[in-house]
Amino acid sequence: MSLRSSSSACAAAVFLALLAGSGSALAAAAKKEAAFTAPEPDSMGRVHFGPPSGEGLGRVTVRAPGTEGVRVFLDGRYFGKAPITIHSVPKGDYIVEGQYADGKQVSRPVSVSENDEATVELAPSAPAAGAAGSGVFQGDISPERLKWTKIMLVAGAVSLAVGISFGILEMKSESDYKDATSQAQQDDIASGGRRNATIANVGFILAGGCLVAAAVFGYPLLIKPNAEKSTTISFAPVAGPGVTGGNLVLRF
Repeated sequence: MSLRSSSSACAAAVFLALLAGSGSALAAAAKKEAAFTAPEPDSMGRVHFGPPSGEGLGRVTVRAPGTEGVRVFLDGRYFGKAPITIHSVPKGDYIVEGQYADGKQVSRPVSVSENDEATVELAPSAPAAGAAGSGVFQGDISPERLKWTKIMLVAGAVSLAVGISFGILEMKSESDYKDATSQAQQDDIASGGRRNATIANVGFILAGGCLVAAAVFGYPLLIKPNAEKSTTISFAPVAGPGVTGGNLVLRF
């Protein structure tokens, strides 16, 4: 009678231990699944990053082979499996992350503009080392950023040309001042030289400002996916007899 009671107690203890272990496993599985819960789509089947009624919104399309089952994260939030389009994304710069079924992860920078669609390609495999360095500009950039980058570069080039041209005129004024035969001529030449020097300085300042703005707008072009890239920009003024200007050097 005592032996039978002891056996029943052992069986009950084993059953409770198995039940507790099963409950822990189910809880862990539920927690893992909750980490990959995408937002509910709207009535049209679209997934939104934020409220669709906000201002300055764009969208991000992430492409990858559907057979890969790549989980897509934008700004650290899970939105579903690629290919997928995420709507109502406020304009700005983000990081898109992809997680493959085998645990491999990839990331891509993306810039979102208002009323525009940014596309991100999540390649199924990393490119070969030789192919990765085949070009200078291999980052992703929105059309709006690319447009303003080009505008700033053109404006900077024009401003630099203006600065160099009027700098040459200012140097010529110095030479003419020495050859002037009257005080009135010297005063006129000095006035024109000061004007030319001012315009030259403004041109150089505008050129530098446009270059900085172009770098701000176009920096996504210089960011290679999964690779580090350094860019060095230097400007050295040059002045000599009858010439003035500068050397602008960009190293990638």
